[in-house]
Amino acid sequence: MLVTPYNFSQESRGEPILINMLVDCSGSMDPIKPELANSLNEAYIGALNGVNRSQWPLLRIHAEVFSDESFPLWDGFKAIWELSPNTVRLSQLNGSGLGGGTALFQSIKDGYRQLMDASKKMSEQLNNRIVNAKLIVLTDGANNRDPQGNSGMSQIRQMFICERSYASPNTYLAYFKTGQGVSEKEFTDTATACAFNEVLIFDQHGTDISSLRRQIRHTIKLLSDRGLAREVNRPGDGTKIRRVTPGAITW
Repeated sequence: MLVTPYNFSQESRGEPILINMLVDCSGSMDPIKPELANSLNEAYIGALNGVNRSQWPLLRIHAEVFSDESFPLWDGFKAIWELSPNTVRLSQLNGSGLGGGTALFQSIKDGYRQLMDASKKMSEQLNNRIVNAKLIVLTDGANNRDPQGNSGMSQIRQMFICERSYASPNTYLAYFKTGQGVSEKEFTDTATACAFNEVLIFDQHGTDISSLRRQIRHTIKLLSDRGLAREVNRPGDGTKIRRVTPGAITW
């Protein structure tokens, strides 16, 4: 996994942050994919572009979309200035391997491994400093591809607990209600069994297409803000459940 190197004269003074965002592009998300592409450009890349300029050199971000398979939206963990306002194209959300089932567990495993690989490279470059790493997963559905069930959740839990040498990772599983996804209870049970730090429930909107289109931009923006939150993940704290009400969120 490629990581844009740091400039030691400017960047090594602050705390580096690596963010990997994984976004469900299974069939249930098809009606809002144009808005999803725009939101990733404007409310993920754009929102991070809008942070205090002193934080720019410290950020390295990546994003993947998944369905039956998982695909990167750009190559590696990039600095903000390397990504244009129109980096994400709608065609990337509609390719072969997308628009079908939901390989949620495998995508989480792959995304977490990418984050840890990138953290190792960054840590070694910064003289073994621990890196603040964030994994953010947005989905509306259950896992229906291998690995499945308790075995799949156990594999994720073991990764989250054991593979922490080079980073202090925080993991978020976010639920966006579309009308075709799983119940809130099933979702929170899965997040807890996988040992995610936090489950975020974005369901305070209707499931009609116009409502979903309005809300996806807001959802991506709040998840981007979450990636910048300065916090410490302590293993064993358990999974926190947050219901996110638009316009009334404080982290």
